[in-house]
Amino acid sequence: MAKNIEYEPGNRRAVACSYPATPKRGDPVRYGYRTGIALTDEDSGGKTSVDFGPFDADFAVQDSGGGGITVGDLIWFHDAEQKLNNTPAEGYFFGHANEAVANGLTATISVHHEPSPGAGTIGAGTVGTTHLADDGVTKAKIAADVAGAGLAQNIDGSIEIADEGVTIPMLSDAVAARAVTAAIGAVTDNAEKAVFVAPTDGTITGVQLLNSTAITADSTNYWTFQIVNKGAAGEGTDVVAAIDTNSGESGDGESLAEFVATDLTVVAGEADFEAGDVLSFKAIKAASATALADTVIVITYAPVEAE
Repeated sequence: MAKNIEYEPGNRRAVACSYPATPKRGDPVRYGYRTGIALTDEDSGGKTSVDFGPFDADFAVQDSGGGGITVGDLIWFHDAEQKLNNTPAEGYFFGHANEAVANGLTATISVHHEPSPGAGTIGAGTVGTTHLADDGVTKAKIAADVAGAGLAQNIDGSIEIADEGVTIPMLSDAVAARAVTAAIGAVTDNAEKAVFVAPTDGTITGVQLLNSTAITADSTNYWTFQIVNKGAAGEGTDVVAAIDTNSGESGDGESLAEFVATDLTVVAGEADFEAGDVLSFKAIKAASATALADTVIVITYAPVEAE
């Protein structure tokens, strides 16, 4: 029996441990996704008697995450010489610290070991919507062993299969999208007004213009509408989206119906923006184009959210 066990109602079984290769009595061990403590040295048949817990026992634990370990912190098993630490990446859930470990040090402390399904993961169907607190679900990093299998997680939360170049979004386009509305009002001549300040990096996915007065396309009297990225310094000139009511050969020939949203064409290669960029709405009048009334601009964008 391992002498370092303090408390043990436990679940015991003789198994061929996954790690370490040759367990010794008192070692923390891994058997597939399960962790526990070796009650005996490995026998000649390759089996070790393991207590899978729950139990309290003394183990050498390393503060590998920095900042020290406090009572109650999670402890993880790793396939390494120093098996227990407080770094979850590539680790298997082991339990909770009953004692503290100083910053960057390794110390023998009491650890409360708890059995865990799937090494800290939870099987499908175990948690339902009633178990989740409001705002309790956030985007999570993909573990390093998953990344090693050819998966990567983008900063927006989508999962990318690098070898095939396929991206699987974690959120639907509708859920991920954000929209801002800017009331421009009456426009009777050339005008430019700020409509959007970027809160984060992102991409413009759509721009719509609404107007309470019908504008009929004309080859002489027409409007050109643009969304311009002024940058953070207010000096940019890149056109993000545009449309015009010019019915001539060089125009879009778009008529505006009253109280009907009209899509501007997003310019390929100019849709991305950075946090702090200012977007403006620019109206350019040709000849005697009909004045706009109660004009509204709606900008839809996909944010690149920080982790």
